[in-house]
Amino acid sequence: MREKERPVAYYDGACPLCAREIGFYRQQKGADRICWIDIGTMGAVPDLSREQALARFTVRKTDGILVSGSRAFTLIWNELPRFRWLAALFNTPFLAWLDRKSTRLNSSHTDI
Repeated sequence: MREKERPVAYYDGACPLCAREIGFYRQQKGADRICWIDIGTMGAVPDLSREQALARFTVRKTDGILVSGSRAFTLIWNELPRFRWLAALFNTPFLAWLDRKSTRLNSSHTDI
């Protein structure tokens, strides 16, 4: 499967917690449906700066749109059969609304 046909997850491989979490996800069934990019090794990306990628976990959807934070995790969980239930839970209208509100209140960063 080519990169453009898969979501692309940008993560900070220099962050021990991030690397451990992404390492866990990469071992799951379905992880091969995701292109995993360590920010420390990525070249220039026109619409995603290194600073943006370091500030929030970011995933590029197959349509090219960037999502970050919990929306990015939901996209990853949806690709991993073991975690689809969690993606479905976070995609319920109430939790999606609550997530958007809490992201705006608790973050000084805007959604990408």
